Amino acid sequence: MGLVLVADEPLPSLDAELRAQMLAEVHELRRKFAATTIYFTRDPAKGMTMGNRIAIMRNGRLQQVDTPERLYERPVNQFVAGFIGSPTMNMVTAHVARTDGDLTVSFGQYRLPVDDHLVAEREALLDYERQEVILGIRPEDFEDAAFASDASPGRALDTVCTSRETRASDVLVHFSVASSAAVFVARVHPRTAAREGKPLHLVVDTKRLHFFDPETGAAIAGDASGGPERLIRRPRPPAQAASRSAARESAASSPR
Repeated sequence: MGLVLVADEPLPSLDAELRAQMLAEVHELRRKFAATTIYFTRDPAKGMTMGNRIAIMRNGRLQQVDTPERLYERPVNQFVAGFIGSPTMNMVTAHVARTDGDLTVSFGQYRLPVDDHLVAEREALLDYERQEVILGIRPEDFEDAAFASDASPGRALDTVCTSRETRASDVLVHFSVASSAAVFVARVHPRTAAREGKPLHLVVDTKRLHFFDPETGAAIAGDASGGPERLIRRPRPPAQAASRSAARESAASSPR
């Protein structure tokens, strides 16, 4: 059996520079001894930095085991989605509908289109048409419209900046969602003109929206590759199922 290193939150109180140095040392030890390392931490940023595979626990129950990239891109539930990433994912109750033939999600004063490829990847979302879901948008999937001139129509949010946090490489802007207690955070270009109390024009990368079941918190997702993701479905009323089937047959037979 090879060497196994177990580290229980070994770097809790170090300043940023020393912590980065010690993390590099731990990486070097792993490489030098070809050791399997089990690293326990309550800090998701450390876990994402250290781990090749990460196990996320909640109240003693395993939530998801996956690579850092998959945890970020395809969280299996709301808890994992909110745990991974800083600032955390914005979440709000949204209504799924069909507008001019396209699937949309509405929340507060906003309505966003759901990209076709996203519907194809998360086909179970079709079962939530005319129902509510929990919509998730990561802060980094917003941008100040002034720096996203190639954004597609319909993906804009007009809002008012309630506060601004200037950082070295970006700016965090906060804004409220009407008829909701939600306060969103957007990570935008460092040269944004956003100012507290001033109107702000944002665009959303709608290819990167996340959806969760409002009752279970499970991700509404289908994995076309046959991977381990659960496909969350709700039973359809017979009339709705027949209507969906007819719509698909019509789309398949229509000339392009």
